[in-house]
Order: sequence, then structure tokens, then C-alpha cells
Amino acid sequence: MSHTPRLTSGYVFKRYLNAKRLRERVGPPVPPGGFVLFTASNYPDPPETAEGLAVDKKAEFLTYLVPGFDVLDWEDYFSGFPVMTTFEPPTFTFNGIDMTIPNPDYLGLPYYNETAFYIVEGDPLNGRYNTTSGGTQFLQNMATTALGGAFEAQAAAMYFDPPISCFGAYLTDLGDFTGVFTLRLIASDDSFTDFVLSTGGEAGGKLTFWGFIDTDKTYKQITFYCSAGVTEGFGMDDVIFGPLSMVDVP
Repeated sequence: MSHTPRLTSGYVFKRYLNAKRLRERVGPPVPPGGFVLFTASNYPDPPETAEGLAVDKKAEFLTYLVPGFDVLDWEDYFSGFPVMTTFEPPTFTFNGIDMTIPNPDYLGLPYYNETAFYIVEGDPLNGRYNTTSGGTQFLQNMATTALGGAFEAQAAAMYFDPPISCFGAYLTDLGDFTGVFTLRLIASDDSFTDFVLSTGGEAGGKLTFWGFIDTDKTYKQITFYCSAGVTEGFGMDDVIFGPLSMVDVP
């Protein structure tokens, strides 16, 4: 199977070779079947760079993956490119998985704001920034209000087909608002787990790595959402997702 990532609109992404993969694991061993979470946050020094605890946690995550996978780093987009459009949402094909970012919806009607949802940026913006070594681009997201409200479908979401067994990404600028910011991980059987990534009131520019592997269950959706009535802008970069065959099970 080709490892050349493709976007259905014709954009071609670079292949990422995990040439410096650490062979010695620094975390707990992978269980025969089960979920392992990788998450850490810090304020980089210097600011708006990829360094510190979050980078160390990503390095640990990478030791659990088979090398040669592809990473969505946004470097083949121009700054200001709207990933989301008023038409068919794009599909990103990486490591045998189709990842779709859906258009938001308001009371059953299409809702699209090209200044707020899923814009590729080439310069740091309000504490959000690139994390790719040698790169400049990142994805600007916006998660709006709580699930269950009128704006539920405006929560930032990613759908995976077929479902995934591993995921990892850098998130920038979480928590510089007044509400709770949550990641909901939805399994293939529709069960879900919520992970609170921030309770708000923090300084801007924080770097977070969040990822998981699961040798037992697969997952079809990741959704980010906020407290009711709250909007949180954040950045996302160096996104990794794939099937169980990408997980290096001893």
C-alpha cells in the first residue's frame, strides 16, 4: 500500500519517516489489549516553539509506533487556506485511514465561518503556532459551546474511516479562556470517554501533546468542545493517526 498521503482536492503532503525513532521505551509496556494515554503540557522557552514536556511525551508516544508512517503537518497548504468549505468537506488519507473534518451545523442548517473554523495559518496567531521542525504552518481551530446545545455541531470534530487505533497531535494555546475544554473520544461501538484538557484561566501559548494507542478498541471520532456559551480558539499540528498495524506491539 502506498504511504503517499493525499487530499481529495488534489493536494499532496510530504511523507514523514520516523528515522530517529527511539527503540527503548520510556513508558509503561503496551498491555496485551488496552488503552495507553500520552499527554503533557508546558509553556515553551523560547515561546511558540516545540520543546519541553510535551515534546518528551510525543517522543514516548513515537516509541510505540512502527516507523514509516505519514504525518499531517499542513506544510503543503498556503497560509489562509480554508480547510473547511461550504461544499463537500475534504478527506485526508493517511496511513490507510480517511479523516474527514465536517462542516459545522446550526439547528440543522449549514453554518460556515471561514474566519473561525479550520484555517491553515503560516504565522503565529494569538498564542497558536507551528510545531513542525523546519515548518511554518499549523491548523487554526475553533470549538464552540457545549455538546447538547444549539451549537453542538460547531464543536471541532474529526471522523475516521476505518476507525483508528492510534492518534497523536500537538495542540497550542489551550486554556486561555474562562471555561472547561474537553476532548471526547468516541469508539466504534459508540461508547465514549471525555478527557478534560483545560479548566481555563491559563496564560496563552501553552503547548500540549495529546495521544493514545489502543490494542483492543478502535475509534471513529474525536470531538473538542467547551463549556456552554464559551468559545476557545486553539492550534493543531503534526497530526498522527492510523490502524492497529501502525502500533508496535511487543
